[in-house]
Amino acid sequence: MRIPLPIIGLSVVLAACAPSITVTSSDQVSKPRLQTQVYEGAGTGVLSSARYRMALNVDAAGGSANGVFYNLTSGNNYAVQGAYVPTAGGADMALKLYTDVGGSISASAVVRDFRLGAEAKQAGELTGMLRGVEFSGKLRLLTGSISVQLHRTE
Repeated sequence: MRIPLPIIGLSVVLAACAPSITVTSSDQVSKPRLQTQVYEGAGTGVLSSARYRMALNVDAAGGSANGVFYNLTSGNNYAVQGAYVPTAGGADMALKLYTDVGGSISASAVVRDFRLGAEAKQAGELTGMLRGVEFSGKLRLLTGSISVQLHRTE
């Protein structure tokens, strides 16, 4: 049996207009693109100075960052979370520091899926500007304000 040519042509046209269905795995679903950044440096206050390290997961497109801020002098660690706003030649950061986050804050890794528990307490703020690989800002804690200079190492 021969199929008439107009029917073949019509089926090709209809097939071209049909909606396509695309199946994606959960790995292909749009996720924020995180970049890990590590900074080290020092801070000076009126009566003290300290060495610091900060490891951040940065979502530049989403305007956010989270990670861990380490006081290498005292051994205190803080979870950090806040705004990361890209600018020409760097970024502006406004991060809140938290204690009692409901688990340990590890110096060996930065957690990619970052959530603060209900028991987290704000301990301070770190605000400043990143220009190239240099961060300059203010760390505000209950004990006072500290000028912080950090250099990006990763």
